[in-house]
Amino acid sequence: MGCALMIRIDKKDVLADSHSPISHFFDIIHDSDFVGVMKYLSQGIGCFYEVAACFFPSDLDEYEIAKKGLFEGVKFEFFGFRDVEDIIVDHQTFYYYLQKACKSHMKYYPDDIEKLVDILQKTKERFNL
Repeated sequence: MGCALMIRIDKKDVLADSHSPISHFFDIIHDSDFVGVMKYLSQGIGCFYEVAACFFPSDLDEYEIAKKGLFEGVKFEFFGFRDVEDIIVDHQTFYYYLQKACKSHMKYYPDDIEKLVDILQKTKERFNL
């Protein structure tokens, strides 16, 4: 697999302007890292990737909870960009974008289809979707 960046979520599939950080997060993940990152997310384990993060309330430690507070859902953050707001979405919205990104990736990497189908199923089960 290569390390090229891929547009995984088409602008027409973005549900709201405020969701652009979500599509950008999925787009910046290198193709060679994509399945591994999706596996973490399907387990409810957040991750930092280059200048962005996707994380869950269970990822927060006591200091972070005291500083920023607890949240429900899934949070996307970008670092070093003043014009990009953090966004928190519910699990259904998170799954919508995860599914779009995975399906896009599958078009170019058919060897990953079985792994990504399994990841999508595990995500649905984890979040009772």
